[in-house]
Amino acid sequence: MPELEGQIEAEFLHPVYLGESILPFKAWKPVLGVIPVSGKGDVLNSEMATRGYLHLHEWMHRAEALWNKHGPGSMKFTEQLDYYGKLASQFSIPKLRVVYAKAGTLPAAAIIEDDRAVIDHMLYWMAIQERHEGLYLACILGSEAARKRTENLQAKGQWGRLRVPIMNDTTPKQIAAVKATVNKGNHIWT
Repeated sequence: MPELEGQIEAEFLHPVYLGESILPFKAWKPVLGVIPVSGKGDVLNSEMATRGYLHLHEWMHRAEALWNKHGPGSMKFTEQLDYYGKLASQFSIPKLRVVYAKAGTLPAAAIIEDDRAVIDHMLYWMAIQERHEGLYLACILGSEAARKRTENLQAKGQWGRLRVPIMNDTTPKQIAAVKATVNKGNHIWT
């Protein structure tokens, strides 16, 4: 499909984290994307964008025309953008999230600290309340132990059960020790 360029209102430009944006314990550079979602969380089509968003209306009109010409099947462009509600469900965007890559041979989980960022369908995400909670989850999800326990399930596309220990009062100290080890470039698993 040809690329689409043009002016767009700033409120519809969002950083987008793709599967390849996530490294073990680190979020890498997101791409900039046009996300046609209103402040209320409604996914806007070109007709809806005529109400005050001249540039978005023009951009969506051209995007819908390209989709109608080159897109597979009978699904509308905005239906594809919000497939199963996965886009709209991200709004209003939580400031803190843990993301985990769906694909790849090595596990990768990281914390996203950006209340404008949108998460691509190649990442699982979960809102968190505090950063230490996210570090705890990222350590577990990104561990070799978790990879080994789920590797036979990944190839089949099936879901397994991963038991995540409940956080307790000593957890922040354990997280600090793990983070210090990771920052030194040492492996935290054997």
